[in-house]
Amino acid sequence: MAGDLIIEDTQSGKRVFVEFQEGGQYGELPISSILSLSKQKNRLSGKDILFLVTFSVIPSLLENKLKELGIIAVAKPSVDELVGKLQYAMSV
Repeated sequence: MAGDLIIEDTQSGKRVFVEFQEGGQYGELPISSILSLSKQKNRLSGKDILFLVTFSVIPSLLENKLKELGIIAVAKPSVDELVGKLQYAMSV
């Protein structure tokens, strides 16, 4: 299983795989990144969540596709925002 960081709730067995990605040359996350993210999502079990963190802009087309795939994505998050989103992901 891939992921830059894995957070696991040992009681429920739920895992959040956190993936960090940089933007392309124009400061946006490339549309092509959906291919690797989709493959990662398909390798996860039903309880697992893929959580994308980027410090770049997420184009709206890519953002919509990520939502369709059930991938939680945050762009340019503060530490508090990131912690809050991770807590939410673990509670869903």
